[in-house]
Amino acid sequence: MKVCMILKRNFEMLKTDSRVLREASALIEAGYEVYLIIFSSNGEEIITEYKGIKIKQVKIKSFWGLDKYNLFSINNKGYQDFIGKLMFFLPYNFLYYRRALQVASDINVDIYHCHDFETLSIGYKLKKRLGCKLIYDSHELWTESSYFSILPKIISLPLKMITVFLEKKIIRRTDINITVNDSISHYLYKKYNIIKPKVIRNVPKFIPIKNNENLLRKEFKLDSEKKIVIYQGYLSINRGIENVLSSWEYVNNNIVLIFMGYGPLLNKIKQIIKNKKLSNRIFIKKAVKPE
Repeated sequence: MKVCMILKRNFEMLKTDSRVLREASALIEAGYEVYLIIFSSNGEEIITEYKGIKIKQVKIKSFWGLDKYNLFSINNKGYQDFIGKLMFFLPYNFLYYRRALQVASDINVDIYHCHDFETLSIGYKLKKRLGCKLIYDSHELWTESSYFSILPKIISLPLKMITVFLEKKIIRRTDINITVNDSISHYLYKKYNIIKPKVIRNVPKFIPIKNNENLLRKEFKLDSEKKIVIYQGYLSINRGIENVLSSWEYVNNNIVLIFMGYGPLLNKIKQIIKNKKLSNRIFIKKAVKPE
């Protein structure tokens, strides 16, 4: 059987998305042929293979010369201003929906697996059009996520209402729903009056460590007395990152902080580190591959 996953990430993000890669690998090991649709950040539509997954990258064209507001483009300026936010949530999302739907419908598969609410409408359209099976994989509690807080309330409130309406409508029409933990599973079950979503936890493969190589201490030249605090994950608002940065100058000098990941707050974090002269106490490391 064939499965097509739909993920709103680019190739660099995919390489560090351990949940998606583990799910795809498990399906391949079980004998499934797995396709994965992501978006292209460099303006090229590429078909390639990665870890046995057949990957199709869709191109989201910029219009009116506003490439810097296209968050699907490598030239985007992130969430820096209102226009950029509006462009991200409205026109460019529509272009992504239309193009991903077109590419996905051209693949003759048995199951569409939608990662998070942002791809769910695509899968639902495909299910109605092609009669295929649909899986909804909720990586987080989407209706309470930080995506809504980056927009003014006059836009975010109706957008959230629409999101709740659509999630409620579609989640009852999927063939199976899965999520990351028991609390979200219970919340979705109670909120939408559905069968409890299956739980597939984000647990990494066990890798025995034969010796402690102290890689972070070596990379950032930290002595053995320093205590290390690591933030690992997506660098975005409403995750407490700004609060940690604003208070870190009051933390014991023997404790250092390492951010490991990527996201729209990366440049702001770098600027705060520079302004507060914390370059010897706060460090940034690129996201690492699961293996």
